[in-house]
Amino acid sequence: MLLLLYAAALVFFATLRAAQSSSGVRLTADPPWSDMFPGDTVTLTCQVTESEGWSFIWTRHRQGRVSQLGGSSGEGGSVYVLRSVKEKTSGMYQCEAKRGNNRMFSNFHNIKVWDGPPQAVVVTDPPGSVMFTGETVTLSCDIKGSGWRYSWARNTQGRLESLSSSSTETQKKHTLHSVTEADSGEYMCQGEGGQNPKIQSLPGVLQLNVSGEKQNPVITHDPPTEEMYTGERVTLSCGFGGDAAGWEYLWYKDTQGAALPNTDSSRTDGSSYTISSAALSHSGEYWCRAARGRGPFYSEYSNSVTLDISAPQQAELTVQSGWTEVFPTERVTLRCEIQGSSTEWMYRWYRDGQELPVDKADSSSGNGDTYTILSANQSHNKNYTCRGQLARTTSLYSNLSNIVQLRVEDDKPKPVITQDPLGAVVYIGENITLSCGFGGDPAGWEYLWYKDTQGAALPNTDSSRTDGSRYTISSAALSHSGDYCCGAARGRGPFYSNYSERLRLNISDYPLTVVTLEFGWRKIFTSGSVTLRCEVLGISAEWNYTWYRDGEIQQNHTRETLTVRIWNISDWGHYECQGNRSERPFHTRTGEGFDTNTFMLFCILGLSGSVLILITMVVLAVKCTKKCKKSGQSKEQLNKDEFYSRVNADYISAGSRLSTGAVYEEIDPATESQGIGQHCFYSAVQLKPLTQGRSM
Repeated sequence: MLLLLYAAALVFFATLRAAQSSSGVRLTADPPWSDMFPGDTVTLTCQVTESEGWSFIWTRHRQGRVSQLGGSSGEGGSVYVLRSVKEKTSGMYQCEAKRGNNRMFSNFHNIKVWDGPPQAVVVTDPPGSVMFTGETVTLSCDIKGSGWRYSWARNTQGRLESLSSSSTETQKKHTLHSVTEADSGEYMCQGEGGQNPKIQSLPGVLQLNVSGEKQNPVITHDPPTEEMYTGERVTLSCGFGGDAAGWEYLWYKDTQGAALPNTDSSRTDGSSYTISSAALSHSGEYWCRAARGRGPFYSEYSNSVTLDISAPQQAELTVQSGWTEVFPTERVTLRCEIQGSSTEWMYRWYRDGQELPVDKADSSSGNGDTYTILSANQSHNKNYTCRGQLARTTSLYSNLSNIVQLRVEDDKPKPVITQDPLGAVVYIGENITLSCGFGGDPAGWEYLWYKDTQGAALPNTDSSRTDGSRYTISSAALSHSGDYCCGAARGRGPFYSNYSERLRLNISDYPLTVVTLEFGWRKIFTSGSVTLRCEVLGISAEWNYTWYRDGEIQQNHTRETLTVRIWNISDWGHYECQGNRSERPFHTRTGEGFDTNTFMLFCILGLSGSVLILITMVVLAVKCTKKCKKSGQSKEQLNKDEFYSRVNADYISAGSRLSTGAVYEEIDPATESQGIGQHCFYSAVQLKPLTQGRSM
């Protein structure tokens, strides 16, 4: 710190003395340069113009110390000679002129004594190691100090060629006009200075390369994207990618004519062209090229870049799930997007106009383009907006987005389950569709189905499948009977609704038909036909009927009864029927049928047996009558009853041998008392062959 204060004071006094020297005291040196080498001699002379009678005092300022020097010579000590200088001789020298009470200080003269030869350095104008055909190149030999005499040479393929030399500093520079590739080579310079002995600098060397082709600069822009917006700062850069020293850059827009000037919003600075606040008018095609040296020498034009400046677009706000009606605890994600832009944006979020912070309850994720409400409640019943902030700058925003209004309901929804077709009973083989819904906007819901329990949801099977809000049983079976309910889920997580009410499915088989015989012997013998009736068990309704004989449909027979000609062998067969109608159940199963073949066999056997029994009874009756006349009246009546009983038992025994049925007959004893005599009347009660029913 003290050293700095001293240096400042020294500068002050030196300035003061220099000002005083302007009154007429002047210090000169021979030789006049400052740089000396060991052994050199310097003569300092102090002169006061147009005045005599002055005496002189000599001082040296070195490293903060001022030393008064003795041994001056000349009139009044006006000459001070430094012989065989050394390194310690270096310093700032000054003389003071005194006459009476008058004192004047001279200017300073700096002497620098080098302890060895300095290094020569070759530099080019224009700067750079590569030049182009036609350029003018000036080589300069820079050596520390002064008083040097310069010489130039070129090394061409190992051969040293002297170019120039001089005893003055005028040959410090060597100029090559309109260079060609033949001027390429290694250029050297060396300086010679001092007195006796002479001192030579270390030689300076430069490899000069001359290119036969002009360079094309490359233009780039920042920001590097092609999408730029009004108000942005845009910088175009022009360069060669390597040594670009000495070039001045020119900029062109839409045409390669006149270069662009500096304006309030755009300015060239070295190799850059900066648009401080882009406007739509800055859109266009840009080039650059470079110039250097005398003439000047121009490079080729660069590649072109096109700036497309546009106004920031409006942000678009959407609900990622697609619905704005949400329910308590549901997760909601809002997405903000700048449509058609590939630029990186950051986003700011607003609820009822107030900017939303990022907190644990309402988390914002990623680069901020989504805003997630983890668990919705009534406080989220608000209007939401967003806007984009350009990531590469903090000052550029998009327009505010559209408004999204979230409506948070009070409770979780409860779906309604319905059945198609309607009805308390569903029949085997029918298609059943259960539907689940909310009666309003079903957006985003996926439906789950449950049977008998609200545990695991029903999977798809061969006979049942979920499709959106429907659960379809393609062919109902008894195993599908049960209690059904549904629920719905949507979004990430997911969010589940409440369960619906239960719906009971009862799966039943179709009603069964049975064929019965309307029996009457008189009709059989008089008309030769029987009447069959189709009965539907369990359901009393209006039916249309279909009759089958041996599995073939009997055309033109749709009534409940069917007349069969039993004496016509072609009508014999196994008869079945089926009921049909336009309401559920639409048809029946075919059950117990009727076999006319068996019936005819029964008729023949029954008729033969009846004749035989009749003859037997007549014979027995005659014998019995005779016997009864011999016995008493009471005994006659007893034997008569016993006879009837035995005959009936024998007949029943005979009928039991028929595998398909029995014939029951009764002898009416009252006929005798009615005056009918010994005739017996028989009545066939029922002939009913039994067969196994089948479903049609």
